[in-house]
Amino acid sequence: MNRGLTHFFCLCGVGLTGTAQYLHKEELIIAEDIVGFCKRVADGMRTEEKHTLTERVIEIGHGGNFLAEKSTVKYLRNGEHYMPKVFCRESVDGWKKSPKKDIVTFAKSKVNDILSEPPIENFKPEQVEKLKSILANADIALKE
Repeated sequence: MNRGLTHFFCLCGVGLTGTAQYLHKEELIIAEDIVGFCKRVADGMRTEEKHTLTERVIEIGHGGNFLAEKSTVKYLRNGEHYMPKVFCRESVDGWKKSPKKDIVTFAKSKVNDILSEPPIENFKPEQVEKLKSILANADIALKE
């Protein structure tokens, strides 16, 4: 597969619609899994012997239970398998019993959880002051 075709390209912004005029917070939560899946595909499959476990596959044979193997669990938990945060990968019965009853409801709940937390300060105070100075200078330049 052409790796270039699997890279996420965002025209106006994740969660934005209507020529970037509307922000849908729930869509941001859902997009995290979509982007995660795309990144996992772009990373490709590991094909070294230690990852393919060819000898172990031959030993277990057709119809054998590979999921019970420690090596399977090890590699699934080691980034080989993307574990979504929003999408439910369980059986239908498991999905019905899970808190992820429907993706939009789950995303709304996650948005509410995030917004109820105190905001994260991403900039140092001196960076904030520098940005304010840049904006003030821009306002002055635009008025001229």
